[in-house]
Amino acid sequence: MSSRARWIQHAHQGVIRLGKRESKAEEIKASGGGYFFRRVEIPVPQFRQDDERWHSDLLDPTRKAAEFEPERAWKSYEDLPTYHLIDANLIAGKDGFDYLTRNPGAGATKGLYPLREYGSKIEALRFYKKL
Repeated sequence: MSSRARWIQHAHQGVIRLGKRESKAEEIKASGGGYFFRRVEIPVPQFRQDDERWHSDLLDPTRKAAEFEPERAWKSYEDLPTYHLIDANLIAGKDGFDYLTRNPGAGATKGLYPLREYGSKIEALRFYKKL
């Protein structure tokens, strides 16, 4: 089958891919995905790490987050990142191509800022559903 015939077959099946990323174990840039023409900020509560209600609570260094209090949350996804998954599950917001985040530590007063300022790529995603 010619490459043109394969392209037409894939187009009819709705399988056209832009680029070659989805099946490889790769990091993705901290900015990308669909373009948001206006800034979107999701009003999520701010949970600072130094909050007096839990600042002295320590997590066991060998305990994975997915195993911590499994009766309260179910891990619905833990795998490679895609811009589609991030865009569909925004946590704090997005501005243009920039995913917005908030530092729960000492930088919390900064408010929402572009994730790319953190300086690293996105290696994996993990999503939870509240039970």
